[in-house]
Amino acid sequence: MDTGTVRLQRKIWTGRGEAFEYVVLVDGKKVGTVRNGATVDFNINAGHHELQLKIPWGGGFSHPVTFALAPGMIFNFECEPYFLENAGALFDRKRPVIQLRMAGSPGDVSG
Repeated sequence: MDTGTVRLQRKIWTGRGEAFEYVVLVDGKKVGTVRNGATVDFNINAGHHELQLKIPWGGGFSHPVTFALAPGMIFNFECEPYFLENAGALFDRKRPVIQLRMAGSPGDVSG
């Protein structure tokens, strides 16, 4: 099956939570992790998918983002914590503590 790329940039954060990695889930399955300040690429089969991030301890998460990936496409996402706005979310496990959003427009890797 043809693939596209999910590119995820984690904005640099200095403060609470900077040292741990976020677990990257596509369709509920772990595809990797992203560290503070890093950009990572994941080759994913073309089709409709759901992207979500989780913290490996404490239950922290992002809202899921759905997208349709075409062969050769790059989908850009960015993430960062929002501990200041949602500080209690680490404890009640009902509110997200990670902001996940699409960044810019999808691009074509074939050039």
